[in-house]
Amino acid sequence: MEDQVILVDESNHEIGVAGKMAAHRSGSMQRALSVFVFDASGRLLLQKRASIRFKFTALLMEGRGYVRKFDWQALCGNELR
Repeated sequence: MEDQVILVDESNHEIGVAGKMAAHRSGSMQRALSVFVFDASGRLLLQKRASIRFKFTALLMEGRGYVRKFDWQALCGNELR
């Protein structure tokens, strides 16, 4: 089964879920995150994307990922309150 991503509107309100590739092809906005890692000298660590990726192939960029649909409340329990 393909990974499901959370679809959002311009205000980052959840409006649904879709398969990752379907969301990419339709141009829908997906909830995602970026991770910036700096060393002690303040230099930014970048990763090179694989040349076989669907978008932005072989570019240097920060770490990125998609937020998958799951139950945050069940995962974190009372920590969210």
